[in-house]
Amino acid sequence: MNTSYRLIPLLLLSAGAGSARAQSLTADPATAEIANRATTALYDLDYDRARAEIRRLIADQPSNPLGYLGEAELLWWQADAEYGLFKDSKTLEALFEEDIARAVKLADGLLDSPDPIRKADGHFVAGMGLGLHGQAEVLRGRWMKAYSDGKKAIKHLKKCIKLDPGNQDVLLGLGIFDYQTARLPVLLKVPMFFVHRGDAKRGIAYIRQAMERGRFSREQAGTFLLSIYLKEGDMESALSLLKGLRRQFPGSSYFVFREAALLAESGDLKGSFRDAMELFERASADPAVLGRKQLSLFCALVGPQCLDETYASALVRWLDRALEEPEAAHYRALLYLYRGIARDVLGQRVDAVRDYSLSIGAPDVPPAHEYARRCLGSACDREETLRILKDLARSKN
Repeated sequence: MNTSYRLIPLLLLSAGAGSARAQSLTADPATAEIANRATTALYDLDYDRARAEIRRLIADQPSNPLGYLGEAELLWWQADAEYGLFKDSKTLEALFEEDIARAVKLADGLLDSPDPIRKADGHFVAGMGLGLHGQAEVLRGRWMKAYSDGKKAIKHLKKCIKLDPGNQDVLLGLGIFDYQTARLPVLLKVPMFFVHRGDAKRGIAYIRQAMERGRFSREQAGTFLLSIYLKEGDMESALSLLKGLRRQFPGSSYFVFREAALLAESGDLKGSFRDAMELFERASADPAVLGRKQLSLFCALVGPQCLDETYASALVRWLDRALEEPEAAHYRALLYLYRGIARDVLGQRVDAVRDYSLSIGAPDVPPAHEYARRCLGSACDREETLRILKDLARSKN
């Protein structure tokens, strides 16, 4: 599983209306609907629609630093879900860097405010922005830059909560920092001890508090907590939390897939199969489920382990079982295609060719036949399959 936990986007967007004593940038209820639309689009893996919501707000309020922070967080979420996105798209990586720089610069302008709440807003945005950038630096292997960002971030976040104790959303940032610092590799952990000695349990408690009491970070804190539970092997807590997220976002194919994967890992193959069938059925109304969304479905939370031998072996075992289910009859073309690809990844070309032929021989579930023929002509090994998934992710379907 990917150990580079992503900073789930807060989408804490606000009109920033002032008064004699400014209200927090996170306190404007008028922006809750925008945040909800953007979050709903994000969890439906519709990244363009999610960013469109943020860009509309940025256009209306160019001086609000939370707009740029929100877009940077969306880009980070997408990059973590779509394996290799920043490496393959330097334009998006540059936009991420630009958004962080703008957010921090605008936040710095708030730090001299005589109003403690407005000053706290500045510390909040600067802390979250620098913390997010620090995570990007860790993935790039730039340990000292990550250390520098982290050092500044934790100072800002602590000042924010001191100035505005009612800001429960800041606990998400503090909790993430606490947890990640405790789980850092030794190379980075030693210098970070001079700034902040991480505590995983305390971090989890902070994140849970943000989920329960935050204004706009509840769902986002929940998804981050889900990542932690999966990493720690706490399947019971992960499943309970995931079911709650599915109730909150019933249209999210992402959460359906996550539950199917979790149930399979927990040994509940029947439950996993039911979720998979639901996902396939959604594709009739949303073709992107079997198109551009597949990269995020297959690779989110596993990152570099996406479609490696361990992943492919587990997929073959699941598909062997799924193909025995009578309810799978309508989707056999798709299931045979996936098993063929998994076997190609494992270097089992003879068995893979047999599966592709079986896929073509079954009633088509587009695009099963198209890709089965393609993989018959040339092996769909890991490199080729990831290329196909990335091409699909850039398509309109």
